[in-house]
Amino acid sequence: MSMLSLQPRKRLRQWFTTLYITVALTKAECVTVAGQEASVVVEVDSIGGDFGAVIATIADGLKAHGVEPSKVTGTFRGVSFKEFAMNGRPLG
Repeated sequence: MSMLSLQPRKRLRQWFTTLYITVALTKAECVTVAGQEASVVVEVDSIGGDFGAVIATIADGLKAHGVEPSKVTGTFRGVSFKEFAMNGRPLG
C-alpha cells in the first residue's frame, strides 16, 4: 500500500489538528486484522472529540488505497490537559 498522497494527507491534517492532539497513521511492515494483511491500525490521542467521525473519515479515505473499512481498526485515548505534554510541559 502506498502512503497517502499529499492532498488527502493535507486535508486530514487540516481537519484533525483543530480537534485532536495526535492522530497516528504509521507505516508498518506487517499489520493484520483478523489474520488478513493490508490492514491499518489508527491511534488517536484526544482531549474531547468524536472518535466515530475520525475513524469513519480515515476508513473512507483508505478505500482509495485498497484498504477496505473492515481492515481498519482504531484506538481512541481520551486524556485531560494534565495528562498530555507539549513543549516540555503538561498542558494543564
